Amino acid sequence: SGYQNAKRMRRRRRLLPIYTLTVLLLTACVGVALSMTVFFNVASIGVSGTAPQYTPSEIVEAGGAQKGDNLLKLNVEQIEENIETELIYIESAEVSKEYPDAVSIEVRACRESFNIFFDNGILLTSESGKIIANSSEVSGKLPVIYGFNPTVLTPGKHVESSDEVKNEVFHTFAELMSKEFSVPITSIDMSDKYNIVVIFDDRIEF
Repeated sequence: SGYQNAKRMRRRRRLLPIYTLTVLLLTACVGVALSMTVFFNVASIGVSGTAPQYTPSEIVEAGGAQKGDNLLKLNVEQIEENIETELIYIESAEVSKEYPDAVSIEVRACRESFNIFFDNGILLTSESGKIIANSSEVSGKLPVIYGFNPTVLTPGKHVESSDEVKNEVFHTFAELMSKEFSVPITSIDMSDKYNIVVIFDDRIEF
């Protein structure tokens, strides 16, 4: 009888690691399942930043996140892309998860920056090249760009040229012009990409 008891004890000791591992795996599975269903559900969505054209609820709706969504499953990049594409006057959206149950959306409004001429009209764009409007009239006293040859004309998207060199030229000038010049640039003519003409203050040609 003592021999059998000792044998049973040895068998239990051998099986103990397997029992422990099984319990740990079951606990982990239950924890994951609860995290995806019961815990970390969105209770609040906050909006900050400056975008006077839209209300916070319009921004939240455009993003697609809703109260009750699971925070772990939210695709932050997709929400940002939704807001930036659907809401034309928003330059950028930065979405972050705030555990255990909140989402934060920070937005920055577009600043009207350029009039880009093309064969059938004029594109009003932000400083990054996001198209705000496609119209037949120049908007304000903004710098004018000629010869860019845009292939993307849809508001909400970023303008692109049929010529990659002209894309680079545009973004280089846009970055420069985001800083303050003592003499402002009035227009840029890149019809000939090897002979770009820049007019400063409506009177100085370079």
